[in-house]
Parts: sequence; structure tokens; C-alpha cells
Amino acid sequence: MNLKQLKNSLFLAPMRGVNCAAFRVMSKEYGCDVTSTPMIITDDLISDSSKVISRLNLNKTEKPVSIQLIGNKNGAESVSLIEDHADIIDINLGCPDKKFLGLKYGSYLLSNLPMMEKFVSSIVGASNKPVTAKIRLGFNDNNSLIVSKKLEDLGVNAITVHGRTTKQGYTGVSDINAIKKVKENVNIPIIANGDVFKPGNAKSLLEKTGCNGVMIGRGVMGNPFLFSEVKYLLENGKNTTKSVDKKTDAIKFTKYYEKYDYNVSFTEYRQHIMWFSKNLLNAAIIKDRILRVKTFEKVNEIINSDIFR
Repeated sequence: MNLKQLKNSLFLAPMRGVNCAAFRVMSKEYGCDVTSTPMIITDDLISDSSKVISRLNLNKTEKPVSIQLIGNKNGAESVSLIEDHADIIDINLGCPDKKFLGLKYGSYLLSNLPMMEKFVSSIVGASNKPVTAKIRLGFNDNNSLIVSKKLEDLGVNAITVHGRTTKQGYTGVSDINAIKKVKENVNIPIIANGDVFKPGNAKSLLEKTGCNGVMIGRGVMGNPFLFSEVKYLLENGKNTTKSVDKKTDAIKFTKYYEKYDYNVSFTEYRQHIMWFSKNLLNAAIIKDRILRVKTFEKVNEIINSDIFR
């Protein structure tokens, strides 16, 4: 995949507990240009690669697909295990979760540049596939220009920038100007990320930053149709008049989950259906009923009932 040719491209963010194969396939159908697996912990991959890879349930329908690695060691070894399955290898330098920060993974590496450089260089040096990195603006303060230039020098092919620091988590507003400055100061494609919940958010982010693409995460949870809305707006200059039917999408997701994710957890499936029911007329009742059941069959009964509307 030639990342240098990216223009107005739409990426699915690598969300743990969200990006099952069914969700990736639906995102692709709705206009996502590059799907992503959930982040993979390098230590887990080294310990039991066959188990980790099999749970991804990768399939041709979702390609091109990015596989994201998170850790601080075993980079080259991890590449050797997943490279044949990936179109892009992404490095997680942005996760703000306290568990992973405690392990010195994710955005912790933004505060330890020697460790970051060692990890990134091991992956870039071992990979024959394009390597990208996902960063935040910094750990406590904004050092995104320094980090981005280092990543470019290390041979990373593109960078996704989330417009918040680790300290901010998901509070406040994503800093569009900071993303723009990164784009203006490096010579590799930059993908903007943060606060895309409506089609206009993505269009504005592209126009104000000059970035090559947009990565969408929380905005598509339970609403992969957002990719279609963004794509239509970017291509036609106006919003689509089509609307999504959440019931139809929930039924479609269930069929895909049964087809692709046969070995993944029921709780993950149930959570997805609750996301699909968000903003429905009976959302609170649906959530309560779904939380009370323990089988796929019972959830399907709820989806197909009159209450799911």
C-alpha cells in the first residue's frame, strides 16, 4: 500500500474490545479505507502467536488492514509473526490507559524518547510492510513536533496524531492547530484523529489541518455508517440524505459476528449491540434487558422485537 498517495482517506482507529472482525467488515462496507485490528501486546504475541492471531479473525473482505502493536520490546520478533497478515504495521504510542502506562507502553514512550526510538527502530528495521505510528501531542506537555520528526527520521511512513496529551485523556477539545503544526513540519503523510462524531467534524479536520486522512474511533462505535456519511460529504460537498437503520445494522452485525467471530466473547458482542441501540427511543429499556441475558439467542430476540426501535 502506497501511503504517499493518501488523500482524504478514512481510517478505523485500533480500538481494543471494539474492532472485532464483524465491526471491521461493516466499517469497510460503509466506506472505511483502512481498517485496523485492536492493538496487540507484543509480549502476548511472543507468548502465544497462534492464539493471538486466530482471535483477530482476519479476512480478505476487510483489506487493507493495519495491525497495531503496543509494547516496548520484542518489536522485530513481533513483526516476523504478524507481517504476512498485515498490509500496514502500526505502532501504538498514544494509548493513555493507566494499565498500559504502568507497563511503560503506549503514550508512556512519548516521555521516554530513547525507549521509543529503540522500539520503533526495531519494528521499522524488521518490516517489509509500511510502518505507521499513532501518537498523542505528548505526555504532559506538547512535544509532538520533536516526536514526529524523530519518527520520520526512523523511517516511519505515516503518523496519526490525536490532538490531546496523555494527561488530558479524552477531556477537553482536540487541538486542531497542534495537529496542523505537525503536518506542516514533516514530510510524511499525517492522519488527524480526535473528536469526529459527525461528518462535518471530519471535513473540518481535513480542511483546517491539511492532513492526508482522518482516523475515527469513538464516533463509529455502534455507528459504522458514519464512514459512509463522511465519504459522501467529502466527495459531494453536501450531506447525504440517507439515514441509518440501527435495527438493520444490529441484525447485520449479528450475522457477521456469527460468521467471523465465532471464537470471541459473548460480552463483546453484547456490548456492540448496546452501542447500536444508543439514541434509540427505547435505549434505556433495551440496555437493561440486554444486560440481563446471557446468550446470543436472547440478545437476538431483543433485536428482533418491537422494543428495538
